[in-house]
Amino acid sequence: MRGTFLKIVMYALLGGWFLAVVLPLLWVGLSSLRSSEEFVQNPFGIPWLFTGTPEGSSVDAWAAVKTNYTKAWVESNFSRFFWNSVLVTSCSLIGILSLGSMAAYVLARFPFRGSKAMYLYFISGMMIPAQLLLVPLFFQFGTLSEWGSMALEPFGLEFQLHNSRFGLIVLYIALSLPFTILVLTGFFKSIPESLREAAIIDGCTEFQAFWHVMLPLARPGIISAAIFNFIGLWNEYL
Repeated sequence: MRGTFLKIVMYALLGGWFLAVVLPLLWVGLSSLRSSEEFVQNPFGIPWLFTGTPEGSSVDAWAAVKTNYTKAWVESNFSRFFWNSVLVTSCSLIGILSLGSMAAYVLARFPFRGSKAMYLYFISGMMIPAQLLLVPLFFQFGTLSEWGSMALEPFGLEFQLHNSRFGLIVLYIALSLPFTILVLTGFFKSIPESLREAAIIDGCTEFQAFWHVMLPLARPGIISAAIFNFIGLWNEYL
């Protein structure tokens, strides 16, 4: 009886949490299918798009939906904002997982003098709030932009980190590497060393052993790091 009661309580809590997350999203989605007049008159009911416009109303349900999404996607430039988010998040995630996996593999499998200090150096980056970096990064990006523009001046090119997606991608990669290295180092340490040695004996180079053997075995850690980084990058506003 006690176990049954605990299960009932657990499922009740999970069901309540599910409704608290899904219902607001569902309401927002249904509200996008209403005109302004319908939203005032019928904010929580089924949209007139599905039930039919009531008599005496001049609202065209299909035209209202088209107007809403046209304003949001085209006139408000949401399509450009969405594409920026997709591009920056995707490029940043590729750079984070590529550099983070290689750095974590070396730190986990090839101890050298100063490797522990380097590992702690990476991890210490998690203790610095992003707000403290804004002013130093502003001046640093300005200096790097000047140096890059001077180097590319003979080619007629300009290097700009401020107000650029490239600068944001570089920043996201740098800020996300500490967490990624922390997660992946533990995963690479958990993989038996005999698998790498077997790959080397079979004729693989170190990079081939990493790419074909160790990296696929660390897939759960890579997926976990990718999910956490994706959520953080996509929702990042500052």
